[in-house]
Amino acid sequence: LLIAPMSEHPQVAAFLREHPPTDFEQQRLNRCLEAVESPWSRREENLLRILVWGVTMPATAVLVGSLRRRSDRLAEVLLRRERNYAATVMASLSDGLAVFAPDGVVVEVNPRLCEMTGFRREELLGAPARFWPEDGVESLRGLLERAGSGRACELEIVLHRKSGGSFPATVTPSVMRDESGRITGVAVTLKDITERKQAEEALRESESRYRLLFERNLAGVYRNTLDGRILDCNEACARILGYASREDLLAQKAQGVYFDPADRDVMLRRLALHGALTNVEVRLRRRDGSPVWVLENVTLLNGEGNEGRVLEGTLVDITDRKRAEEQIAHQAYHDALTGLPNRALFRDRLELALTHGKRHQMRPAVLFLDLD
Repeated sequence: LLIAPMSEHPQVAAFLREHPPTDFEQQRLNRCLEAVESPWSRREENLLRILVWGVTMPATAVLVGSLRRRSDRLAEVLLRRERNYAATVMASLSDGLAVFAPDGVVVEVNPRLCEMTGFRREELLGAPARFWPEDGVESLRGLLERAGSGRACELEIVLHRKSGGSFPATVTPSVMRDESGRITGVAVTLKDITERKQAEEALRESESRYRLLFERNLAGVYRNTLDGRILDCNEACARILGYASREDLLAQKAQGVYFDPADRDVMLRRLALHGALTNVEVRLRRRDGSPVWVLENVTLLNGEGNEGRVLEGTLVDITDRKRAEEQIAHQAYHDALTGLPNRALFRDRLELALTHGKRHQMRPAVLFLDLD
């Protein structure tokens, strides 16, 4: 180990003449001297700490160059271990990693990046990145400027494969500096986000189909809270209830569209028990106050965020059908010419009267009068 002052060693002196150390490096070298002047039992431990934990490359070269044979072997082993450790870490990364010089030349890549792009390591080192976008050097310089400003940034770009294809990726740069603060390069982490982009596109398509079905559905579709706040509806829903637009309906309360507000309370109690109701005939109120009969299907769901539980349902206008049913029932029990009750209605009423009389121990009387 070092016994003589470091600057008196011929190899050290030659190195220092060619590579003058900075003030920061000189401080490191002085600490090296202090370490090797410690008791013999602590020298190798101190040397290990110096080499592994923060000696700059010039300082490491000076220190290694000044060691004797035993120290040379120790330094080689330590540096080899350090390189192996770094290679192991890079190889274990699940994301791609590329180290660029300030001019855009690739300095190092890890196996995952080669797997992502299809390039071999030998094809990438020492040249501009062939997997980077066409304006690679310029965009890399912009990335370097962003990272150098100290702001954390993550960008999405499209990278090229050797086979000619491309894939989307996120890049996260980290600036590399020397002891003087000068930028020496940038390390970029690259994550293949192809699956995420496909999932996002599928979600957008699903939402688009849902919105199209929602907006163009001939049935009224609505979504409101338990307290009656209408969260969303389509134009058909507004049209069924006699409103000019969905915005007009969204400004109303759900209780106000029921002809009898008690009908909604009954529906909520049934939903609390069953969770969903199907084909329920309900009489609602149009904006002008006239009644409208609808066939309602509704489900009780958990809302998003602070919405609490919500109702999602559909409305189908069956007013014409109800009128037709009433007309058919009227025609079945009334004379078509005079509109007076016919024999079928008399028989129906007579059966009710007999049942009522039997139940209450009364004798109903029947009067037949022939009108000519």
